[in-house]
Amino acid sequence: MRASFFSLILAAAPLAAHPVQSGPEVVFDLERVGDGVYAALSRRPAPPAVSNTAFVVLEDGVLVVDSHMKPEAATVLLREIAKVTDKPVRYLVQTHHHGDHVGGNPAFPGAIDIIAHESTRQTLAQWNPTKARLPNAVIRDGITLFRGREVRIKFTGRGHTAGDLSVWLPADRILIAGDLLFNGGYIGFMKDGFVGDWIATLDALSELNPKTIVPGHGPLATPEDIRTFKAYLIAFRESVREHRARGESLEKALETYRLPKAYRDWGMQDMALKDNIRRVWEELKSE
Repeated sequence: MRASFFSLILAAAPLAAHPVQSGPEVVFDLERVGDGVYAALSRRPAPPAVSNTAFVVLEDGVLVVDSHMKPEAATVLLREIAKVTDKPVRYLVQTHHHGDHVGGNPAFPGAIDIIAHESTRQTLAQWNPTKARLPNAVIRDGITLFRGREVRIKFTGRGHTAGDLSVWLPADRILIAGDLLFNGGYIGFMKDGFVGDWIATLDALSELNPKTIVPGHGPLATPEDIRTFKAYLIAFRESVREHRARGESLEKALETYRLPKAYRDWGMQDMALKDNIRRVWEELKSE
């Protein structure tokens, strides 16, 4: 029976985000960002869900991108996936090794393939405080899946870590960016980063010209948000360089540094600013 015009319109229309709870607390907001593509956007600055995740319904199953910080949040995510489709979860992509993105791995079924960059597996094999299951499908540059839709799992260069992956859906122009993009006024976490490379990697993501971006942290984004975060990285790097050019020691810079004026109200400063300064300081030594 042919679907009505109105049912087709409703099926194609984005759904408003709705809060998903585990007990009395909201864990994340689930938002449909495309046909069979959903983002689980964290509301909380604390476990069990600190970062965003996403999932894509494929022909033969479901591909999930990242697993939240705790198995409790991943369990809620799996419950929401089961409400959308009866297809099994077959793939879990780890965008990088940080605990807020891999800590929910133990909640996933044992038969799935966990896909990550080779450096992510190496790091998790050596340092894995969340006891995350290790990736069993390792890539270096990327892989494309054809499972009723084209899914490109890409390594476009170092940035937030040495092995950041993004997921690109070319037909939908949806990009799941992981922590290559912090959106909504956050200074980001650079302790394991390569800030000079990160700027170039953001250029590569911009060239995709995505319509919708699921960032690692913060609300859904657009290419303009990539440009905003890139501009911040450039300004931050140059401001640290100025402290070095004045002949300050790192210890002195840590005491006197202030973010460029446009970014002084951005979040995460208490937890990340000093480590970010240290990381960029070390990078600039090698120039």
